[in-house]
This record gives sequence, structure tokens and C-alpha cells, in this order.
Amino acid sequence: MGRMMARARKLWDRLAHAKIQVPLLLASEQTRLSWARLARSYDDVPEVFRDPLAALTGGSGSFPYTVLTPSFQGFLRRPNEKLICAFDDEICVLDKVQNRAISTCYPVRDINTIEAGSILLKAWITLTGLDVTGALSASTLQFNAVSEPLFAPIVNKVRPLPDASAGLGHSAEMDKFNSLAPLSFKFMNYARRTILPGEKVIHFLLQPEVRVGAPRLLGRSWWGAIHPAHLTILTGKELIVIRDEAGVRWNPDARHGGIWTYIPLARITSTSLAHTDDGMLSLSIHLPGDDRIDSLFPASQEQQVALLLSHIL
Repeated sequence: MGRMMARARKLWDRLAHAKIQVPLLLASEQTRLSWARLARSYDDVPEVFRDPLAALTGGSGSFPYTVLTPSFQGFLRRPNEKLICAFDDEICVLDKVQNRAISTCYPVRDINTIEAGSILLKAWITLTGLDVTGALSASTLQFNAVSEPLFAPIVNKVRPLPDASAGLGHSAEMDKFNSLAPLSFKFMNYARRTILPGEKVIHFLLQPEVRVGAPRLLGRSWWGAIHPAHLTILTGKELIVIRDEAGVRWNPDARHGGIWTYIPLARITSTSLAHTDDGMLSLSIHLPGDDRIDSLFPASQEQQVALLLSHIL
């Protein structure tokens, strides 16, 4: 240990003698490094992405809606620098791996789900579906939640467009969630802000947080599995699942945000119900490519879950 300290002192003395200045970033500058940014031309795109992006455009001369997510510290590991761009009928993700860009393109019609998560300043979107080769793929982009609005056009491109000619009152559809206020004001607001104008709300089911196998002591549950709260919404065009992040026992911040999963109804191939070993009811939404979305409910909710399913298929 003494030798290591001596070597460290020598290195520090050399740096000081050479008058080498190491720039320090302010906290605000470090935070900005995690922001996603909009690219309006090839000049805004890092060189490693330019040729692959030009190949995707096919030399058309038009520049697609493009967002760049930088590599930055802030998650358990440093994510790769990525770029996502939206074409008329396709969404492509370019991933910088070492010194080259690897592209994964998804025809919009073949995207099974798009997930948008935001927990305090941590945010991400994940596309899952069949890529242009027909293989089931998933792409995740991470960024600071400050830049979340940049991804709204991409999320909305995947979500089926509601029937604007149906003459539905947007306020009336949002008011359907007013009954959630006594149960969860947070999920009520999340639901209201999720519904697009012209979208018809057919059914919804709120499941509060459930603790399984957790004996109570002094008025509290001290152990046992914790299944996060979630809200399932069925509209005329899509199934929406809004949930808390898992791990609230170890990470109190998990409740300060939410995760939205949008599933076009046209992508649902079947549904199934099964009882788990810990007495819960597992609802599975089956999607192309052996993909699926699972949600857990107490067995006591089986009738309500069956009612939800009766409206889906």
C-alpha cells in the first residue's frame, strides 16, 4: 500500500510540474452530455453514422426525422451512441459498436411493441418486433428525460392512428378515467395524458401493487415478492400497459415515473391465462415471433381479467 501511495504522489508531482490542466465539467455540463439531440442534416450526424444513414435513404436526398442518443455515464453501464430515424414505413436504429455502425430496421407494420420509460431523469424507448430479415429483434435507446419530447414523433408513428372521423369527444374519453382518482391519482393522470384525440377507450383495469408471501409485522410487510402496480387500457386500436418499474423495495425512485408499453391490436395473435406458483394470475399477450407481454394479477381478479380479454379478441 505504501509503494502505491508513493507512486501516486510521484505521478501527481509530475503532472503538477508539467502544469497539465485537466478540465473539470460542471454538473450542468455533465447532465447535458446525456441529452438526446435532433439531427437536421448529415452535418449534425457523427461521421460513423453518415454513410450507413445515406445508404438507408437510398440517395433520395431527403433527410429523415433523426434523433441521436449519446454515450454517457448515468446508468449501470455506459450505453453505446445510437441514432434512430423514422422513414415513411420503417424505423431504423443505428448502433455504434467500436468504430462502426450496425443498423437494425423495423417495418412499422411489423413492430410488436414500443416501450417508453421515464424514471426521474432516466428515460428510454425500446422497439420490439420483426426486423427486415423477419427475425425478432429489440432496440433500446437511453437518454436524459429532459429530451424525451424528441421521441414523441417516433412513438406516435408506431401507435395506430385513431379514427378522427368518428366524432369522439377527447375530454369525454379522458373523463372515463376519473374513477381511478381515489385508487391512484398518478395512474389516472398517466392514463389521461396517454389517450390520443379520436381514440376510443373501451375498457381498463387497474392493478395496485401486490406483495406475495409477505407476513405483516408492526403493520408492515417486511419481505416477499413485490409485483408493481400497473394499468391496462384497451382502446379501439391498441392495448396500452402503464406500470411502475420493478424493484421499488431497493429503489424508492422507481415509483417516481412510469413505463408505457403500446401494443397495436393488429399485432396480437392470441391471449392466455395461467396461475403462477405464488398464487398470482399471469395474463400473456402473444405477438408474432414468439414474443409476448406478461402482466400479473391476484387470482381474485380473474373475473375482471376475463372481462378485459373478452374485449380484445
